[in-house]
Amino acid sequence: MAAPTSSKNLILKQKSGEYWSIRLLDNPFVQEWLGLVNRCLQIDSHPQVFNFNMTKSLCETRPTRKEIANRINSAVKELNRDFNFNCPLRAHEGMGRDITNALHRAFTTSIRTDNRWQMNSEPHIQISQDKRSRFLFLAEEINFGVHDFETYLLDNEPVAEMLKFAPYDDHSYMILEFDNKADTNTTREDMFGEIKDEHKRYYSGDHTAYLKIDILGKDYLQAFIDQDDPREWDVTPSLIYTSGLELDPHNTRCRFKKSPAFLNWLMSYGIEPNPAVCGYMPIGDIEKKGSWIYAREAVEVIFE
Repeated sequence: MAAPTSSKNLILKQKSGEYWSIRLLDNPFVQEWLGLVNRCLQIDSHPQVFNFNMTKSLCETRPTRKEIANRINSAVKELNRDFNFNCPLRAHEGMGRDITNALHRAFTTSIRTDNRWQMNSEPHIQISQDKRSRFLFLAEEINFGVHDFETYLLDNEPVAEMLKFAPYDDHSYMILEFDNKADTNTTREDMFGEIKDEHKRYYSGDHTAYLKIDILGKDYLQAFIDQDDPREWDVTPSLIYTSGLELDPHNTRCRFKKSPAFLNWLMSYGIEPNPAVCGYMPIGDIEKKGSWIYAREAVEVIFE
């Protein structure tokens, strides 16, 4: 189960007998990442799995637009009433990307900050420790509410462009997280690492297994889909890393990031394409693809 830094392969063995085989890259960043994975596996040996499709919702059932808007507004109302600030943003069932982007930008950073809410890049109010738990719950309600609502907003020109690169099956990519059961003794160093300047030369768009994106905001591709302004302060490449891994067998996102539609959009905002903007941090390549792994499926993790 251990993930020694000399590992060359990651095997995800499924109960059905199928398995995924990922050939790991041999570079200093992957070695550091494997060290973090090893620490996380000592906490919990079973990865948490999420499946995604970049161009459509995979939800079998979902709340209505009105239900989502009410949930968001209920959280905003409590924040205004009990946390002594005046957030002017309101959700409604007919809202578009302008409001969902503003709501996401207003609250997304609060989920991982210790004691402050941020409207822009500066602290707006201070949250006392005794209220922090409730505050983070409300901020997360808004964050998840926005993402639920966005599943109704996928019929747009950016998504139509991405459909040209989409795979034929129902999934675009899969995320595995090895750190889903941290305990009270877990330190920040057990869960996170910093992407240093010397790591940035490894950014690439030519592989199929990438570092999971962990951003207090969104990356440039998500900004494109959201019809957002990529010059905003919370649109950025990854600055930290966790033990998460993204498997993208068709390399859908990186192939799209080389398309004229995406590159012209970037340059229209004065952003020069570069590997950090147009790629991801590669971990390796999928040499054998099993069946899609679902959230409740037990997977044996093997490092060789």
